[in-house]
Amino acid sequence: YSCTPEMLHRVAEAAIEHHLGVHIHVAETRDEVQQVKQRTGMTPVEYLDSVGLLDNHVTAAHCIHVTDSEVELLADKQIGIVHCPSSNMKLASGFAPVPRMLQAGARVGLGTDGAASNNRLDVLQEARMAALIHKGYSADPGVVTSKQALHMATYGGAQALGLADSIGTLEVGKCADFAIISLAGAHTQPLHHLHSQLIYAAHAGDVVCTVVDGVVLYERGNFPHLDAERIMSRAREAAHRLVNS
Repeated sequence: YSCTPEMLHRVAEAAIEHHLGVHIHVAETRDEVQQVKQRTGMTPVEYLDSVGLLDNHVTAAHCIHVTDSEVELLADKQIGIVHCPSSNMKLASGFAPVPRMLQAGARVGLGTDGAASNNRLDVLQEARMAALIHKGYSADPGVVTSKQALHMATYGGAQALGLADSIGTLEVGKCADFAIISLAGAHTQPLHHLHSQLIYAAHAGDVVCTVVDGVVLYERGNFPHLDAERIMSRAREAAHRLVNS
């Protein structure tokens, strides 16, 4: 809704010319949908399709206020949908029809959105929220299973980004991108269902190690390549300047 038609056309053309993906927020709020309808006579999804943007590789954040036919269109176009449940709840944006998206075979991954509307930026929390809120909203305990939530947090995210050939699963030839999560804590015991324990019981504090492309970025409270204390100190200083300026 903040982009002119000319801008969207140019983005679509540039993406095709340079073989690039496009990331855009779509149908996040009812107000956005109403604004786009008033201006174009179309919904955000219909409008983006009309300007050719959906013919590119697109990751579309949120996609909350979409119709069943638009879900089918997003699935057919293989658009990467980024579900951000914590942010959507904090901002009272609504609930994306994720069960319908999964049923339609859409590519759905998990996102945290920005820190201002999420705070924790915790993918395990997003997976848990995704598994819980849709059960409550639909009054159906069978929707968005723990296995589906884990899929969205891993391979589904890779699909949404168009990177499923190189990340998302542990396979020979793919990048070594993975996290090691401890299930030894009392809150994860007794261990009887791996997907369920990871999604409903584990939390960020259980992460032992993270590896990206074979490089250890975090291990047991330490960041080998970062000065965490200095970064946090600078963040506090920047926040102080911003608030008191």
